[in-house]
Amino acid sequence: MVNKFLYRAILFLSPIIVWIAFVYLTDPFNYFGANNNLEAKNNKVKKVNSLLYNMVNFEHQKSPAIFIGDSRVKALSVEQYTSQTGIKAYNLHSNAAKLNELIDMFWFADSTAKLEQVYIGLNFNQFNEFAYSNRVESCENMIKNPLSYIFNRSVAEACFIYYDLKKLEEKSPNMTQEEFWNYNIQEKSKHYYGKYQFPQESFDELQKIATHCKSRNIKLTFIIVPHYIEMQKKITEFHLEKELLEFQLRLSGLAKTINYDYDCAINRDKSNFGDPIHYKEHIGALIVHELSTGVFQYGRPL
Repeated sequence: MVNKFLYRAILFLSPIIVWIAFVYLTDPFNYFGANNNLEAKNNKVKKVNSLLYNMVNFEHQKSPAIFIGDSRVKALSVEQYTSQTGIKAYNLHSNAAKLNELIDMFWFADSTAKLEQVYIGLNFNQFNEFAYSNRVESCENMIKNPLSYIFNRSVAEACFIYYDLKKLEEKSPNMTQEEFWNYNIQEKSKHYYGKYQFPQESFDELQKIATHCKSRNIKLTFIIVPHYIEMQKKITEFHLEKELLEFQLRLSGLAKTINYDYDCAINRDKSNFGDPIHYKEHIGALIVHELSTGVFQYGRPL
């Protein structure tokens, strides 16, 4: 009777045991460190859940300097920063990260490593009460609970993609490059600025971060990254000039703030941008150089 029960139990549990072993050995987000083929992971699975990937790897590296932001901050090279400053840095970013998620990412990083230098990329188009998402909490839960990681849907998808059993679905717009550019100018600007309210609760949280950094001698810097001049002009079209100025004044009142999003030679040259809000790699290198050296030719300290 007992042997039959054990046999049935093993039979029932065997698919679960096999799945646990499969995820452990594949380890697409480097959670267990069991599969160190990081190049393949970067190329194949990072896009499945870039936030989880970056959070897990930051927990392994625990760098004292960190860049926090969305896909625009992704273009800032931590290798260049480390080379120029001698301080090991990490880029903790997530596509389309909202203000509240930037705040959550900071507290995650602060609880994970002894921070010395924090750069937060924050632009006016993110500084809005109506811009909200909540992905950091679920990633933290996975990091704290191995079973949540093992049985997570995006982890399963990443495992299959890693072995080419499934293709990564990437949405590509059915537009020419020029049509896509104009779509960003016209439609994305409506999304960013069509409905605006000062994000008081999130700003209060930023104040807490600034106070915390001062108490721990952590150097906090906000970076307002560059946008193409046409996108900048949309703020005027939506009559948000006063709100933009308030954003800049409030942010610079919290900590050192470097502004690259203004009318200048960089932002008038379309060739410096992949789309109206994403600057190219050479502009990212310029920004990192100025942040590393403290000598600003294009960045404006506010």
